[in-house]
Amino acid sequence: MGHRLVIDGVDMSALYPNITYNVWYEIEDGGQGGLMLDGSDRDDELARWLCVNIPCYPLTEAQVADMYNRLWASKHTAKIYDPRLGEEREMTVKRQLPKLRYRGKGADGNDYWTGAAFILKEASGR
Repeated sequence: MGHRLVIDGVDMSALYPNITYNVWYEIEDGGQGGLMLDGSDRDDELARWLCVNIPCYPLTEAQVADMYNRLWASKHTAKIYDPRLGEEREMTVKRQLPKLRYRGKGADGNDYWTGAAFILKEASGR
């Protein structure tokens, strides 16, 4: 079973192998936690954000252009698998644009790029 990535209603799953689907949670620390005078230990978590980094297959120039055009805006609606919930959920995400490396012409005559990845972070904590 694979996990999908849908960005602004477009399923991007064909661009990456399922084994590269990386998910983690970033925690925003408010800085007011720690060891208290009474000996207790307190946390000051302000928010938790779901993050993904999904490296892609080598992409043609047309696929790269499409990816950059889709991700050009800084925020998007995405459906991402959340392992904490055990299901896919929809959220607003911020994106990081990938750094690409030109790999040359393939046997099919297309120019290919590597290094493409979907790097997304939930825009509001859950």
